[in-house]
Amino acid sequence: MRKFSEKYYWGGGLLLVILAVLIYFRFSTQEVIPEEKFMLFYIDFVTAQDSMGTDVPATKKILYSLYKKYSVDSTLYHNTINWYSKDPKRWEQFFDSTIKMMEERNNALRDSLKTLSGK
Repeated sequence: MRKFSEKYYWGGGLLLVILAVLIYFRFSTQEVIPEEKFMLFYIDFVTAQDSMGTDVPATKKILYSLYKKYSVDSTLYHNTINWYSKDPKRWEQFFDSTIKMMEERNNALRDSLKTLSGK
């Protein structure tokens, strides 16, 4: 009888090890928002905060509307923030690219307004 219970004990232990490995790999390779999409998300976030404020209720309202607009959820957003936070150089590159994108959008808007005004 002892061999029978030992067999199932080790089988159950093996199952727990396999389950733990699967869970580890599932959460260690978390999905993040693609960089260009996150840049657009961030630009909209900063722009909205400039208009609506940075208090907690305003920030929550902004985030919920952006989750819907960009088809992301809070988990994906937080995974992305955590991924960037693991390496400060990622944030530096992200902000450099985002500033460049904002400047390009601003220049395009300025050119459009010049064209409309006939100058």
